[in-house]
Amino acid sequence: MFALLETPEARRFFIRHRQELKSAGVHVDGAHIRIKIIKNNHDPKTLSFVAFYDIISSNKKVRLVGLARPNNNSWHEYLTLRYIATHKKLNINIPKPYLVDKNRNFLLTSYAKGSSLVQTINKYGTIPPQLLKKIILVLHNFEKLSKRDLFFLRNNNLFWLERDLDLAKKKYGFRVKPAIDAWLVWKKSWPDIARKNFYFAHGDMNPKNIYVDCEQLTLIDFDRATLAPRYWDLAGLLSQIESYPKLNISNRQRLKIKNDILVAWNKNVKPLSAKELENIKMIENYYRIAAITNLLVWGDPYNDKQRIKWLIKRL
Repeated sequence: MFALLETPEARRFFIRHRQELKSAGVHVDGAHIRIKIIKNNHDPKTLSFVAFYDIISSNKKVRLVGLARPNNNSWHEYLTLRYIATHKKLNINIPKPYLVDKNRNFLLTSYAKGSSLVQTINKYGTIPPQLLKKIILVLHNFEKLSKRDLFFLRNNNLFWLERDLDLAKKKYGFRVKPAIDAWLVWKKSWPDIARKNFYFAHGDMNPKNIYVDCEQLTLIDFDRATLAPRYWDLAGLLSQIESYPKLNISNRQRLKIKNDILVAWNKNVKPLSAKELENIKMIENYYRIAAITNLLVWGDPYNDKQRIKWLIKRL
């Protein structure tokens, strides 16, 4: 279904864009191309894929990442990465955006080295303090981005959650009712949240999107970048620690890491007020609903049954 996952078509694409790639230090003339598919989603509503493209010449190999996103999100991510790349003082490492195709559906970036935060947490059962401090400062630095220059971003896009809720309802019927009821309550509170000042947010602060290479931290997957109320990403990180199924740690360890994150924010940025903590908890509930529906629709509901039950109890 995706022509760019076939080597001949991928080669033609790279040759057409040889000059753009050459300016980025990637030489495709005479090189071999090897494709490794990471994700290949054929669902009509969410057509997408992620693949590694190894460009192999006589003296070196360069790995690129190809991302096909629905709803022009590849173009959205390209603009976001280019914008952040111009703000060196933020001290935020991101993939280099090389190019997008003419239809704005396919993005080519550099490869993020290192291992994901998921692997670090699974190894140590926690987030080492110095690493946690770096993550907190990255989230804080996002607030320094000027809204005036972020005209290309959408105000918090709820498309993903409403899409998954609809799919989950069709698939599981009444079993999704707790999540749907919680969503209806949450949507009523959204106008109050939306009145707050909006800031740049990554939008998907999952441990799998945070890469660690020695002392360097890199964030990937900016396709859900948005303008959102303050602490949106902080709440997102807290919720993902609570819900992400590939963290092989106990619920007690998850809650301990969540507390460590809040303590680190209070220590390295500023103490959170009772009202700010209340807003963070409200945003966390958004992510809980999203996690429940995501596990039901895209995950393994049988093996994730206990995780889903735990999240429903915390709504």
